[in-house]
Amino acid sequence: MDRAIRTVVAGLLLVSCASATSSVADNGSAAVALRAAADRTLGVQSFHADSSFQTSSGPGPGTVDYQAPDREHERSGTGNDATETISIGDTLYFTADRPGYFWKIEGRGIGASDTLGYLRLLEHAENVRLDGHLYRFDLPAIPYGPVEGSTTGVATLTDDGFINTLLYHGQFAGDEVTVGFTYSGFNSGITVEPPPPGLIVRQAPLIACPSPMPPASEALPNGADICQVLTPSP
Repeated sequence: MDRAIRTVVAGLLLVSCASATSSVADNGSAAVALRAAADRTLGVQSFHADSSFQTSSGPGPGTVDYQAPDREHERSGTGNDATETISIGDTLYFTADRPGYFWKIEGRGIGASDTLGYLRLLEHAENVRLDGHLYRFDLPAIPYGPVEGSTTGVATLTDDGFINTLLYHGQFAGDEVTVGFTYSGFNSGITVEPPPPGLIVRQAPLIACPSPMPPASEALPNGADICQVLTPSP
């Protein structure tokens, strides 16, 4: 899916996972540390993330800027395939069919739920163990979700206790899926603003996936969750 976030860090994380030491500690402290780091990251006023959504068809880079409590600006693809999505509260702006312009959809936005959802999934992490500097974990299967079976994950932390990298690996629709993030710029004053009024165009009703970030609501992404009939805003 061209509009899905794809990962800059996934390849690096997969390499580091394969080369990590075989000494694994699991005494409960790893789970406490991982969840504390997730809570600390969720509590910041802003951050930047390099992100990716990788399937068998290949990866592609994306970025996300987050401003608390409910603003995110996502960019993915390059050249003619480049897309942007800005979500502010329940208002959504996404790349129109004219370069540099945006459609506006009111009442369809979900704030920063996409960006924060992957961090919130760590509340459900099981079998957390520290493998060198890597926090490996499992997520249980989600009933009625797109994931077939359980999901595995790997995270690393910064020296000051934030999530540094985060990767999920699972299956949906028979395809292997890897979603990865590298977080930075915590509390650095990042702001997310709507496009200038002159760059917002009216749109005809259409069916689209307005957000390049696949939803993380208790499951790995499912395109059907964000593809819906959209109607024009006044």
